[in-house]
Amino acid sequence: MGRQARDVGALVTFLLQFVLFVSPVAYPRSLVPDSYRVLYDANPVAGALAVLRTGVLDMPLPPFGSLALSVLVGTCLLLFGLIHFRRHERFVADLL
Repeated sequence: MGRQARDVGALVTFLLQFVLFVSPVAYPRSLVPDSYRVLYDANPVAGALAVLRTGVLDMPLPPFGSLALSVLVGTCLLLFGLIHFRRHERFVADLL
């Protein structure tokens, strides 16, 4: 079981770096081609950064649908993580 925990840790590290790389920190939504907008909007960080840009840089908010998709995906990921942790929390202390 210990080997699996190390593999999951490496996978989580890679996925987190990938999400941060594709997150729109340095570019606005308008630079993303139309064919990739849904994938872009599914990134939970994209919605948060769009709202931050609106407040700080006085930029317009993106369409409601894109913000809703971002919130929906973030909420689903949170719920999945909570359910997964609840199912496996009794093993976490043994692995650590």
